[in-house]
Amino acid sequence: MILLADLIDRYSSDLEHHHSHELLPGHYRALQAMRRCRNQHSRVMILHCNSCGHQSTVPHSCGHRSCPIASSMKASSGWSGKRQSCCLLTITWSPSQCRRS
Repeated sequence: MILLADLIDRYSSDLEHHHSHELLPGHYRALQAMRRCRNQHSRVMILHCNSCGHQSTVPHSCGHRSCPIASSMKASSGWSGKRQSCCLLTITWSPSQCRRS
């Protein structure tokens, strides 16, 4: 399986050579973030189970909005949707209750 970080490492010099006049600082930051996303270059988080004492390490994602690896992890975890649903108020309303100013 080809990793995105490997593609960036392999082709970033060609990209810069041919398109350096079009690349913005944000593009370079995105490439650097995606290069380190969930691989041996990223920081790790140590997870520890208090019940059984098992420990495992999970590499950090870059969190960049353009990164498909970080985006897919956010979408698959469903954390934000669960978090939102527990914090939002449940209300009922009807269009007749809306007033125009």
